[in-house]
Amino acid sequence: MAIGKNEEITKISEELQKLESIEEDGYATFESKKKIVDLEKHKNQILLAKEEEWRLKSRAIWLKAGDENTSFFHNYARGRKSANTIWS
Repeated sequence: MAIGKNEEITKISEELQKLESIEEDGYATFESKKKIVDLEKHKNQILLAKEEEWRLKSRAIWLKAGDENTSFFHNYARGRKSANTIWS
């Protein structure tokens, strides 16, 4: 079963807290320090992916709404042109 991005971030944060609380006086080993760095990198990659996903979604929503606004604008402009036309 695939883990969602939010759940993965939560797991990474919990694991980071465990590692940091175990080693109160600093990083005891090179391996634990490397694991913390790797977890932080992975967390940042997930957050960047989420940010990009939301940026694309917001653009898609804006484009759809923009299309609706364009239709409204052209209908309004057509009506104003008709109203402002001098027929005789």
